[in-house]
Amino acid sequence: VFQDSQDVITESKSLKRKLLNMTGNANLNYIYNPHFEDQNDFNKNFNNINEECDFILGLGRLTKQKNFKLLIHAFSNLTNIDNLNLLIIGDGEEKTNLEKLIEKLDLSSKVKLLGEIKNPLGYIKKARILIIPSLWEGLPRVAVEAQALRTPIISSCDEGGLGEILMNGDAGQITGKNDPIEMKNAIEKYIQNDDLAKVHADFAFKNLNRFSLSSSAKKYLDIFASY
Repeated sequence: VFQDSQDVITESKSLKRKLLNMTGNANLNYIYNPHFEDQNDFNKNFNNINEECDFILGLGRLTKQKNFKLLIHAFSNLTNIDNLNLLIIGDGEEKTNLEKLIEKLDLSSKVKLLGEIKNPLGYIKKARILIIPSLWEGLPRVAVEAQALRTPIISSCDEGGLGEILMNGDAGQITGKNDPIEMKNAIEKYIQNDDLAKVHADFAFKNLNRFSLSSSAKKYLDIFASY
Protein backbone atom coordinates (compact mmCIF):
# COMPACT_ATOMS: atom_id res chain seq x y z
CA VAL A 1 0.00 0.00 0.00
CA PHE A 2 2.78 2.42 0.94
CA GLN A 3 4.74 1.77 -2.23
CA ASP A 4 1.70 2.39 -4.45
CA SER A 5 0.66 5.59 -2.69
CA GLN A 6 1.47 8.98 -4.17
CA ASP A 7 1.65 10.45 -0.69
CA VAL A 8 1.44 9.16 2.88
CA ILE A 9 0.64 11.63 5.65
CA THR A 10 1.62 10.92 9.25
CA GLU A 11 0.68 12.84 12.40
CA SER A 12 4.25 13.67 13.46
CA LYS A 13 7.84 13.94 12.26
CA SER A 14 8.85 10.99 14.42
CA LEU A 15 6.20 8.73 12.86
CA LYS A 16 7.29 9.92 9.42
CA ARG A 17 10.89 8.90 10.21
CA LYS A 18 9.73 5.53 11.54
CA LEU A 19 7.70 4.79 8.41
CA LEU A 20 10.58 5.90 6.20
CA ASN A 21 12.87 3.42 7.93
CA MET A 22 10.26 0.66 7.67
CA THR A 23 9.19 1.17 4.05
CA GLY A 24 11.85 3.23 2.31
CA ASN A 25 8.99 5.23 0.77
CA ALA A 26 10.11 8.80 0.13
CA ASN A 27 6.54 10.03 -0.53
CA LEU A 28 5.94 10.89 3.10
CA ASN A 29 4.65 14.06 4.73
CA TYR A 30 3.57 14.90 8.25
CA ILE A 31 0.68 17.11 9.36
CA TYR A 32 -0.16 17.58 13.02
CA ASN A 33 -3.72 16.78 14.03
CA PRO A 34 -5.52 20.07 14.72
CA HIS A 35 -6.51 20.71 18.34
CA PHE A 36 -8.15 24.15 18.15
CA GLU A 37 -9.31 26.99 15.91
CA ASP A 38 -8.04 29.78 18.18
CA GLN A 39 -5.55 28.99 20.94
CA ASN A 40 -6.98 31.82 23.05
CA ASP A 41 -10.27 29.89 23.27
CA PHE A 42 -8.76 27.68 25.98
CA ASN A 43 -8.66 30.68 28.30
CA LYS A 44 -12.41 31.14 27.87
CA ASN A 45 -13.39 27.56 28.70
CA PHE A 46 -11.91 26.76 32.09
CA ASN A 47 -13.61 26.70 35.48
CA ASN A 48 -12.02 28.35 38.50
CA ILE A 49 -11.00 25.82 41.14
CA ASN A 50 -10.57 26.10 44.89
CA GLU A 51 -7.14 24.64 45.57
CA GLU A 52 -5.43 26.75 48.23
CA CYS A 53 -2.06 24.97 48.11
CA ASP A 54 0.28 25.08 45.12
CA PHE A 55 0.21 21.86 43.16
CA ILE A 56 1.77 20.01 40.28
CA LEU A 57 -0.52 18.01 38.02
CA GLY A 58 -0.72 14.66 36.27
CA LEU A 59 -3.63 14.00 33.95
CA GLY A 60 -4.67 10.90 32.03
CA ARG A 61 -5.95 7.35 32.28
CA LEU A 62 -4.58 5.46 35.28
CA THR A 63 -2.86 2.79 33.21
CA LYS A 64 0.62 1.27 33.14
CA GLN A 65 1.35 3.19 29.93
CA LYS A 66 0.69 6.53 31.65
CA ASN A 67 3.20 5.48 34.33
CA PHE A 68 1.96 7.68 37.18
CA LYS A 69 3.95 5.60 39.66
CA LEU A 70 7.05 7.35 38.28
CA LEU A 71 5.53 10.74 39.06
CA ILE A 72 4.58 9.66 42.59
CA HIS A 73 8.09 8.35 43.25
CA ALA A 74 9.60 11.57 41.89
CA PHE A 75 7.32 13.64 44.13
CA SER A 76 8.32 11.55 47.16
CA ASN A 77 11.96 12.51 46.55
CA LEU A 78 11.38 16.28 46.57
CA THR A 79 13.36 17.93 49.35
CA ASN A 80 10.67 20.43 50.32
CA ILE A 81 7.00 19.73 49.66
CA ASP A 82 5.49 21.51 52.66
CA ASN A 83 3.65 23.94 50.39
CA LEU A 84 3.21 21.69 47.35
CA ASN A 85 0.71 18.95 46.52
CA LEU A 86 0.48 16.47 43.67
CA LEU A 87 -2.94 16.10 42.02
CA ILE A 88 -3.67 13.35 39.50
CA ILE A 89 -6.82 13.54 37.37
CA GLY A 90 -8.15 10.38 35.74
CA ASP A 91 -9.40 6.88 36.41
CA GLY A 92 -8.39 3.40 35.35
CA GLU A 93 -7.20 -0.06 36.27
CA GLU A 94 -4.07 1.14 38.08
CA LYS A 95 -6.00 3.20 40.63
CA THR A 96 -5.77 0.63 43.45
CA ASN A 97 -2.03 0.10 42.88
CA LEU A 98 -1.42 3.85 42.93
CA GLU A 99 -3.44 4.24 46.13
CA LYS A 100 -1.31 1.54 47.77
CA LEU A 101 1.89 3.24 46.59
CA ILE A 102 0.75 6.61 47.96
CA GLU A 103 -0.01 5.01 51.33
CA LYS A 104 3.28 3.09 51.36
CA LEU A 105 5.25 6.30 50.76
CA ASP A 106 3.25 8.10 53.47
CA LEU A 107 1.98 10.69 50.99
CA SER A 108 -1.76 10.45 51.62
CA SER A 109 -1.95 14.07 52.77
CA LYS A 110 0.03 15.37 49.77
CA VAL A 111 -1.00 13.24 46.77
CA LYS A 112 -4.64 13.22 45.67
CA LEU A 113 -6.28 11.03 43.04
CA LEU A 114 -9.20 13.18 41.90
CA GLY A 115 -10.83 10.73 39.49
CA GLU A 116 -12.44 11.82 36.23
CA ILE A 117 -13.06 15.54 35.80
CA LYS A 118 -15.08 16.53 32.74
CA ASN A 119 -13.35 19.88 32.21
CA PRO A 120 -9.84 19.86 33.71
CA LEU A 121 -8.69 23.15 32.13
CA GLY A 122 -8.99 25.03 35.44
CA TYR A 123 -6.58 22.58 37.05
CA ILE A 124 -4.18 22.78 34.11
CA LYS A 125 -4.17 26.57 34.22
CA LYS A 126 -3.59 26.78 37.99
CA ALA A 127 -0.96 24.01 38.16
CA ARG A 128 2.65 25.03 38.71
CA ILE A 129 3.66 22.28 36.29
CA LEU A 130 1.94 19.65 34.14
CA ILE A 131 3.89 16.40 34.21
CA ILE A 132 3.53 13.64 31.60
CA PRO A 133 5.39 10.53 32.86
CA SER A 134 4.15 8.19 30.11
CA LEU A 135 6.15 5.30 28.70
CA TRP A 136 4.95 6.29 25.23
CA GLU A 137 2.61 8.87 23.72
CA GLY A 138 1.26 10.13 20.44
CA LEU A 139 0.43 13.83 20.28
CA PRO A 140 -1.42 14.24 23.60
CA ARG A 141 -4.05 16.95 23.64
CA VAL A 142 -3.33 17.69 27.30
CA ALA A 143 0.13 18.97 26.34
CA VAL A 144 -1.37 21.33 23.76
CA GLU A 145 -3.93 22.54 26.33
CA ALA A 146 -1.18 23.22 28.88
CA GLN A 147 0.84 25.19 26.34
CA ALA A 148 -2.22 27.24 25.38
CA LEU A 149 -2.70 28.05 29.08
CA ARG A 150 1.03 28.80 29.53
CA THR A 151 1.58 26.00 32.04
CA PRO A 152 5.12 24.56 31.87
CA ILE A 153 5.48 20.86 31.05
CA ILE A 154 7.84 18.10 32.13
CA SER A 155 7.76 14.77 30.29
CA SER A 156 9.70 11.54 30.54
CA CYS A 157 8.67 10.64 26.99
CA ASP A 158 9.99 12.32 23.84
CA GLU A 159 8.72 9.72 21.37
CA GLY A 160 5.63 9.72 19.18
CA GLY A 161 5.46 13.48 18.78
CA LEU A 162 5.64 14.63 22.40
CA GLY A 163 9.27 15.63 21.94
CA GLU A 164 8.11 17.75 19.00
CA ILE A 165 5.43 19.42 21.14
CA LEU A 166 8.17 20.29 23.65
CA MET A 167 10.47 21.34 20.79
CA ASN A 168 13.25 19.05 22.02
CA GLY A 169 13.51 20.85 25.36
CA ASP A 170 12.99 24.48 24.34
CA ALA A 171 9.29 24.40 25.26
CA GLY A 172 9.50 22.14 28.31
CA GLN A 173 11.78 19.74 30.12
CA ILE A 174 12.36 16.15 28.96
CA THR A 175 13.68 13.61 31.46
CA GLY A 176 14.80 9.99 31.21
CA LYS A 177 12.24 7.20 31.23
CA ASN A 178 11.63 5.65 34.63
CA ASP A 179 14.15 7.95 36.32
CA PRO A 180 12.42 9.44 39.39
CA ILE A 181 15.51 11.38 40.48
CA GLU A 182 15.89 13.10 37.12
CA MET A 183 12.19 13.94 37.15
CA LYS A 184 12.49 15.21 40.73
CA ASN A 185 15.37 17.45 39.66
CA ALA A 186 13.32 18.82 36.76
CA ILE A 187 10.41 19.61 39.09
CA GLU A 188 12.71 21.43 41.50
CA LYS A 189 14.30 23.35 38.63
CA TYR A 190 10.92 24.85 37.67
CA ILE A 191 9.77 25.37 41.27
CA GLN A 192 12.99 27.19 42.15
CA ASN A 193 13.30 29.10 38.88
CA ASP A 194 10.07 30.81 37.84
CA ASP A 195 11.92 32.66 35.07
CA LEU A 196 12.93 29.42 33.34
CA ALA A 197 9.41 28.04 33.66
CA LYS A 198 8.02 31.23 32.11
CA VAL A 199 10.57 31.22 29.26
CA HIS A 200 9.61 27.66 28.31
CA ALA A 201 5.86 28.31 28.67
CA ASP A 202 6.02 31.52 26.62
CA PHE A 203 8.10 29.86 23.89
CA ALA A 204 5.59 27.01 23.73
CA PHE A 205 2.67 29.43 23.44
CA LYS A 206 4.32 31.37 20.62
CA ASN A 207 4.82 28.19 18.60
CA LEU A 208 1.44 26.62 19.27
CA ASN A 209 -0.13 27.58 15.95
CA ARG A 210 1.37 24.37 14.52
CA PHE A 211 -1.61 22.56 16.05
CA SER A 212 -4.34 24.90 14.79
CA LEU A 213 -7.07 23.93 12.35
CA SER A 214 -5.96 26.60 9.86
CA SER A 215 -2.36 25.37 9.86
CA SER A 216 -3.33 21.74 9.30
CA ALA A 217 -5.89 22.62 6.62
CA LYS A 218 -3.37 24.74 4.71
CA LYS A 219 -0.85 21.89 4.65
CA TYR A 220 -3.46 19.45 3.34
CA LEU A 221 -4.52 21.92 0.64
CA ASP A 222 -0.88 22.48 -0.35
CA ILE A 223 -0.40 18.73 -0.81
CA PHE A 224 -3.61 18.40 -2.85
CA ALA A 225 -2.56 21.35 -5.00
CA SER A 226 0.77 19.71 -5.82
CA TYR A 227 -0.95 16.99 -7.90
